[in-house]
Amino acid sequence: MTTMFVQLRRVVYLLVLLHFCTCVAYAESGSPVNEHVFKQKAGEFEVLWNELKHSLNNAEVSVIVLGGEIRACDVYSTRALNAVEQLKRLTKGTEAEMSLIHTSTTQKEMKEKWKEEKAALQEANDVLSNVPLAVNITRKAAEDFNKTLTEMERLSNDIISEATKILDSPPKLSHSSHHIFFEVEKLVVAGIKDGKDAQSFVAREKSKVRMAFEVAKEAEEHAESLELEVESFQKYLEKHGLNPEDSTTDSQQNNQTNELPEEEKEADENTAEDANEEGNVETPENNNSSQSNTPKPSDSSASGTSPSQEEETTNSPSSSAPDNLDNTQSSDNSSSPALVHSPLLLLVSMCVLGCTAVF
Repeated sequence: MTTMFVQLRRVVYLLVLLHFCTCVAYAESGSPVNEHVFKQKAGEFEVLWNELKHSLNNAEVSVIVLGGEIRACDVYSTRALNAVEQLKRLTKGTEAEMSLIHTSTTQKEMKEKWKEEKAALQEANDVLSNVPLAVNITRKAAEDFNKTLTEMERLSNDIISEATKILDSPPKLSHSSHHIFFEVEKLVVAGIKDGKDAQSFVAREKSKVRMAFEVAKEAEEHAESLELEVESFQKYLEKHGLNPEDSTTDSQQNNQTNELPEEEKEADENTAEDANEEGNVETPENNNSSQSNTPKPSDSSASGTSPSQEEETTNSPSSSAPDNLDNTQSSDNSSSPALVHSPLLLLVSMCVLGCTAVF
């Protein structure tokens, strides 16, 4: 029995030794299946890493583009706000100067005022035409950038997760394949670093997406306010007729109506002056002619004329005075307004002639 137990123990020792040798042999040679799976996982990790790097490059370009669109949209938003304030200021200024525009404001000032109003309307219309485009572009850029950030966040999380698995559970490789694991390990560590950088980039740049949507919304609101203000301003101009061409026409008509009475007054004054001058010139001539036709008292007494003859002589000058006046008028071929329209002068001259004849 003792001999049999000793022999059995020797057999067991041999079996254990054989199993140990077998395990050592398999461990040194490595498993081709494990090596293939490890290489496959390393390739997949590298693909994810390349996608992350490509997405990160696109995100860096997209964030620059988005920043430019945000600035452009903000500029149009500011222009819209300034245009609203400009139109309100012009409306208030026009209301304050309404009385001056229709009374004492010159045409030059009115044209300058209209140029300012026209420039303000043109600026407002330009902003209104560009704001919707800027808002749409900004929102589209923000949406695209947000998609890029979402993809980056997903890739970075996947890379970090896969890298952690590879490092925590290294595959069983042969000594000849250990260099493969070292290379994959370096790749995994670099991937983890890029994944963390991508996560930081996503957390930092997500605020720009929110900013872009806020700026676009603000610009849209300012554009709506500007549109209402433009409509109100145009209605105000049409209501009060603040068109410089219409104002110019009205002022010209007023000037013409004011000039007509002045011209009539000047014509009446010139006619009166001419009448006075002609009357002053012709009256002395008539007096001289009447005096020359009147006989002197000394002549009548010297010739010894009778009272009847004197009466005839006194009657003759009075009767010849109208004839002389008619002859004077016919010879001059003039119809003096002073003689025609002033019978007082004729009466005065006849009285003078009658008194001269009596004496």
